[in-house]
Amino acid sequence: MNNSKILLSIPCLYGVEHTKECIDSIAFKENIDVYLIDNGAEDTVKKLLNDYENRCPNVKVLHNPKNIFVNPAINQGMQYFLENKEYDYFISINSDLILYPNWDEVVRKRLAVNPDEICMPTIINDKLFSNVSINSDVVEGTVINGGVNGVFMIMNRKQVELVNPIPEEMKIWFGDNHIFDILRGVGYKTIMSDNFLGYHYVSQNVQKVKGISEMIEEDKVMWESVGIPRILEVIEQNKHTI
Repeated sequence: MNNSKILLSIPCLYGVEHTKECIDSIAFKENIDVYLIDNGAEDTVKKLLNDYENRCPNVKVLHNPKNIFVNPAINQGMQYFLENKEYDYFISINSDLILYPNWDEVVRKRLAVNPDEICMPTIINDKLFSNVSINSDVVEGTVINGGVNGVFMIMNRKQVELVNPIPEEMKIWFGDNHIFDILRGVGYKTIMSDNFLGYHYVSQNVQKVKGISEMIEEDKVMWESVGIPRILEVIEQNKHTI
């Protein structure tokens, strides 16, 4: 796992300050390429993404002319990963999550021990991480059945193939539910580790989307009519994946 190549994808829309902090916390790592998705972003965010692409050889930007919403944007990241075979692991992260500086060492060591583990960060209330000092050794971790604030999802190639695509009838909500429910349903464990740390901003991305309340209600309907049946179908077809 130490030499495995990772593609890290971030859908970006609003909030230039927290978007910059997020990218800075993950972008300058060995064997990690960053796929920034300009999801019809506001001008200041768009300028920021272009700046990273222009000066960082491991950063690529995909420009969507308008906001296609978060779940379709995650699908774009997964599709790029599947099309580019040099990558071993795919990470999707929200633009309002900042990771502790040694997060990649922690993740690589964990996945060297168990390459099928779905590891998740522990969210703390200090974005400067000034009150913590941690090493990257593998610790036991806690099996969890929920998601993570400021969504962070890491998958190997086999796992991405299982969950791709998130049904695009669901635009904003339930994308992480779709991924985690399928992976747990076929037997993968999701583990939260005490030495894998992150800080989550209270994002305004969703609140700024026009017509968000109506879209959320539509997503709830689509989750019941499209999302859950697809999850059950994928699980049934892949009972013996692991």
